[in-house]
Amino acid sequence: MLPYSVLGARASHRAFLPFFRCFMTPDVKSLLVVGSANVDLVAGVDRLPAEGETVLGGSLTQFAGGKGANQAVAAARAGASVAFAGCVGGDAFGDWLSEGLAREGIDLALLRRTADRPSGTALIAVDRGGRNQIVVIPGANAAVDENQIEAIDFGRHGTVVFQLEVPAASVWLGLRRAREAGCRTILNPAPAAEIPADVFPLIDVLVPNEHELRLLSGNAGSVADSAGALLARGVRTVVVTMGPAGAIAFGESGTIEVPAPAVEAVDTTGAGDAFTGVLAATLAAGADLASAMKRAVCAASLSVLSPGAQASYPDAASIEAELTAG
Repeated sequence: MLPYSVLGARASHRAFLPFFRCFMTPDVKSLLVVGSANVDLVAGVDRLPAEGETVLGGSLTQFAGGKGANQAVAAARAGASVAFAGCVGGDAFGDWLSEGLAREGIDLALLRRTADRPSGTALIAVDRGGRNQIVVIPGANAAVDENQIEAIDFGRHGTVVFQLEVPAASVWLGLRRAREAGCRTILNPAPAAEIPADVFPLIDVLVPNEHELRLLSGNAGSVADSAGALLARGVRTVVVTMGPAGAIAFGESGTIEVPAPAVEAVDTTGAGDAFTGVLAATLAAGADLASAMKRAVCAASLSVLSPGAQASYPDAASIEAELTAG
């Protein structure tokens, strides 16, 4: 049925959250997202520049972003009770990011502020076809250290989501502490980085795109072969996002393929984060992997219809309406 207008539903998404959360299992613990928060400065261009080339932009817009914050917002709008652990600067960007997350109903008790670093920033160029190029300046995200991870009571959370825009050592420690606390662990390995051999068995669900999958596996063969290499290292389930082709999973539930609807993309920024956040929210609510993937693919497809990352994410009502209509 895509594309269709969901602007009205998105604008009023907070009104729907109590309605959809009432269908979650009563004893489901909150979802914790540990990761980055950035200000995204987005330049609209006719085409993306080649190496060494300068192009003129037509617009400049400020959006809230960062893979961690994006996934937290996507999960909250999908109906999950979400807590966010990260770090922002003591600057105006930090105020703006914190206020935005709070408006989404996200628990910020684990969000640190630091005067030593500026808030993280991403510089993004988006062309007319929705393709993008992104440069991320970590700023305060680099201050998410092992002491902050050790202070988290992971036992309060049933599912914990990580990415790689904060220091890797903190992520590896977080995965270990979350596993020790009995949490489901989800890692979105972006940007791609080498993962130590002893960390793979700590990951319940790994969510790479095709590029990240092949870099992590060292396998230039098929998607199935690359995923198989990671499963052999101890990951329980690998869910590969494939852009307009949808997503495919390998692991404990067998092979699951979920196609994506055909859409005319306006901006693909943050679509993978929409997928990961909604996947985590749906799994945390007790759904099976196939159902969670269908909901996540739907959310990611809706997200590319509007500019920005968090600003484009659909609410639970929009997702359910599209799934019903589809």
